[in-house]
Amino acid sequence: MAERQGFIGFIKNLISDAPKSDVESPTATFGDLPGHSSAPVGTVPRTSTPRVPTMENVPDDIAQYGAERLKSILDLSFGGIVIVLDQAGDELSLEVMGAAQSSRLIGKDGMTLDALQTLIRAMIFKKFNLNVRVSINTEDYKKRREEQIRAQAEKALNSVLTKNSRVSMRPMNAAERRLVHLIFEADSRVRTFSTGNGSYRHVVVEKRGPKSQPNESR
Repeated sequence: MAERQGFIGFIKNLISDAPKSDVESPTATFGDLPGHSSAPVGTVPRTSTPRVPTMENVPDDIAQYGAERLKSILDLSFGGIVIVLDQAGDELSLEVMGAAQSSRLIGKDGMTLDALQTLIRAMIFKKFNLNVRVSINTEDYKKRREEQIRAQAEKALNSVLTKNSRVSMRPMNAAERRLVHLIFEADSRVRTFSTGNGSYRHVVVEKRGPKSQPNESR
């Protein structure tokens, strides 16, 4: 346990100067859309960080740098190899294969992967002055996690409709919250919004009234 806490603490120290994420995307590092706020009506909206202009593709040198930096960090504790899966748009997708103790690498609810994504993003920003989204996956974790979130969303929906109540889902990272918003985007029976700060930020699902605001996308 001490070793695990040490590695997580090491990662957290490294990402203390990381740029804040500004888009909640299903594959992003795992913030909010520029110029918008995910706060409920009646609260003070958070300010958003301006984005670097969107790229058609992440340049090869940046993708290679991100993969190499991740490999050097993994060699401290997990080993394995890193391959570049995708460079479309402003997102770099990396896959870790053959790592030891993959459950530790993933962490509780993907916490270690989230920290690594933020760290690699910060390294790229520091070296290239570009805001590149980073997604790191191993052993198909992202797909399994999406299935879990969809099941949680269905359970929340049933509770809202049958008990006419408001449901606060478990805290999630930005990408997972965006996924929940997208799941309910076309459902006219309920609305969703994000609330809370930091690691406590979560999605609320409530029955839609005649004067309800539209569903959020973040």
